Amino acid sequence: MIVEDQGLVRSFLQRWLQGLPRFVVAGVAQSGEEALKLMELEKPDVVLVDFQLPGIDGLEFVRAARQLRPQLRAIVVSSLVDPLALTRVRESGVEGYIEKDAPPELLEEALRAVADGRLYFSKKYEETMSRENSKTEAVGKVLSRREQHVLGLVLAKKSNREIADVMGLSVRTVEFHRANLMAKLNAVNYDELVTAARLRGWAR
Repeated sequence: MIVEDQGLVRSFLQRWLQGLPRFVVAGVAQSGEEALKLMELEKPDVVLVDFQLPGIDGLEFVRAARQLRPQLRAIVVSSLVDPLALTRVRESGVEGYIEKDAPPELLEEALRAVADGRLYFSKKYEETMSRENSKTEAVGKVLSRREQHVLGLVLAKKSNREIADVMGLSVRTVEFHRANLMAKLNAVNYDELVTAARLRGWAR
């Protein structure tokens, strides 16, 4: 299954996959919500999912999709390479990650690896996470996992209500985590929070 909101990318992936003898396109969706409805009809083994989607993001889609199909294996396809986003990818339990600018042959390699029960994470992903783990101010050393998740959604310009819905929290709890983020990053507003995350190399 392909879950991608950009029409050109979605069309390319569908046509390209149709040319690979081993794989059959079980469904195509432009949002996580649409893909979840398709999951009730189709039974995909592997999903190619964009990290950034309207509504629920790619990682939230994977979590919800595995409630319907626990054996589903997922490859995140994205242009994001910042440590905050990639830390979320690592902790989400997906089986693969590859950048959108990777050559098609690497995407085929990723698909075959994940379909065979192995993991596939791009070289750029591994290099970014290696650098992040060696830094004294690695995001995981400053923020809790939940705070990292909240920060990622804040940087994606999600409202407190939207963050609460995505994470299954109350709005008050989200406000609490947001206040903690502001305090830890010495920020008093959204713009300062974004700047602080970027200065630490956590976001672009």
